[in-house]
Amino acid sequence: MGGDALLGIALAAFAPRLRPGAPDQVTRMVRLTALVAALWAACLALAWPPSVPFYQLAAAISGFVALVLVLVLVRLLLRLPPVLTAEESVRDLLTGALSRSGLIQGYRQLPSTTPVSVALIDVNGLKLMNDVQGHNTGDLFLHSIAQALMSALPAGSLIGRWGGDEFVTLTPYTSSEIVMDTLKAALRDTPGARPGLPAFAFGVTETHTPEPLERSIAVADERMYTFKQRQREVQVMQGSGVGPESLDEFARQLDLLSTPDELLPLGLSLSLQFVGFEAAAYYGRIDGSFRLLNFSGSSELRDLHGQLQTHLNNGQGTTGEAVTTRQTTWSADYQNDPRSVPEWREAGLKSVLTTPVYDATRLVGVLCLTSFNTWHAVTPQRRYLLERLAQRIGYSLERTRMHDSDPWHPSEERGQT
Repeated sequence: MGGDALLGIALAAFAPRLRPGAPDQVTRMVRLTALVAALWAACLALAWPPSVPFYQLAAAISGFVALVLVLVLVRLLLRLPPVLTAEESVRDLLTGALSRSGLIQGYRQLPSTTPVSVALIDVNGLKLMNDVQGHNTGDLFLHSIAQALMSALPAGSLIGRWGGDEFVTLTPYTSSEIVMDTLKAALRDTPGARPGLPAFAFGVTETHTPEPLERSIAVADERMYTFKQRQREVQVMQGSGVGPESLDEFARQLDLLSTPDELLPLGLSLSLQFVGFEAAAYYGRIDGSFRLLNFSGSSELRDLHGQLQTHLNNGQGTTGEAVTTRQTTWSADYQNDPRSVPEWREAGLKSVLTTPVYDATRLVGVLCLTSFNTWHAVTPQRRYLLERLAQRIGYSLERTRMHDSDPWHPSEERGQT
């Protein structure tokens, strides 16, 4: 029994070292189990009657003890958290940049009094992209930002992911002016989360090792917010507007638009930007038939949407189903959808999202988002966004109708909306 028992004790005592980073409490538990088993075997050996062949039962007991120890060991090892390799511990697995701890470690390893330009980069529009287009799209966007920074900054720069949508870069022996010019060039060449929105904002400062890195990041963070405010001011001056950063903010912006003339063009444009589709259309119901009244997208797609609107009147396809069921309908893979219309398949439609518009209880129109270049998952957030717009348009149409019928507010001649 001595050999088997010693083997079991050795396994129990040293097995945690087979898994780097094993918690101390696991080591203590395994060793305690081995000690108790060894003491139990020793006491049994001392108290065993001499008349009974000891070696027969001893062999069974030693095997049982070894089995128990192995089972305990396996169970504990399976419960241990995965241990990252040295490379994984300093790298952000999503973006390929350094992790926060890896960046700090790299800064501390620089020679003393090394001049360093510190930049904090904040990604614009990531939250809304995650909400509306899904986290996979947001992850790809973050990865593209990291790759753009790695390609643009000078050799020897350290690029790390500091937080969810923030990066910090450290560029030794390079002035802040050069780093700013480099980041501005990268910003011009990097597509944003939506049209008209810059991909990121940044702030830059200078320091020397071993000055506290956190102090420099605080200064860069302040300058980044100043830069971000300038970006928003430029958007306003250029007439591109300042888009919302979340679905809640999108809803609040819609609430500020009160008339159909405001809601239809601006609402369609905003929706198109945020959901990532290529065209947004509003079909109004006039004398029982649907007509294309408002559109956001290319002129080629506008002509196509104008030509292929008869299915709405006939209740065909996913868009026609929205009319007949009076509910939101969609298709992420229109080409293989049994509800699809041949004309739209031939036109190359890949994904579509449609919701009805009501004035009180009357069906007065249909909102439709389409994509021809690629497929889009129709997430609950995308449906919410379009349904929220439809609700606001319906409410504004109802208010306009009530205002026109009010004898205290004479009607004015208005164009068709």
